[in-house]
Amino acid sequence: MTPERLRTASATELAALSDLMFRSKAHWGYDPDWLDTRRAELTLTAEALRDPLAVIRDGDGFAGIAALHRHDEGWHLDKLFVAPHRIGQGTGRALFGWAVGTARALGAPQLLIDSEPQAEGFYLRMGATRIGAVPSPPPEGRVLPRLALDLTLPGLPDA
Repeated sequence: MTPERLRTASATELAALSDLMFRSKAHWGYDPDWLDTRRAELTLTAEALRDPLAVIRDGDGFAGIAALHRHDEGWHLDKLFVAPHRIGQGTGRALFGWAVGTARALGAPQLLIDSEPQAEGFYLRMGATRIGAVPSPPPEGRVLPRLALDLTLPGLPDA
């Protein structure tokens, strides 16, 4: 993925990006009723633009989105969603490389990832290590893998 295709998002694109996130989550076979309970967390607001957020275009739409967010524990990969038709084509890797490069530029020694269970293998292949588990956001009590990526290591993907 060329850096020219990876860029920051704008406020006028938030609805389309929210739709992409919802379609990406639905790709993994979640029940439609359960997905509806997640609509708020899959909807971007203008507040999302306060943190680093990157997109990759795909024609008139979007191939993927990634976002970082600073928490008390450090920098987290807050979002990484790929359009279903682009899964396995390098879009996720390019977005992850952007996240690594951006977190490094922000001085983060590590990147924390509360992974969707189906995405854990991807993050492990990217060099992350599982360090525990965290509860998913309400309304239910799922547990998500917690991973960490040591940003001081050489050879990590970088945009």
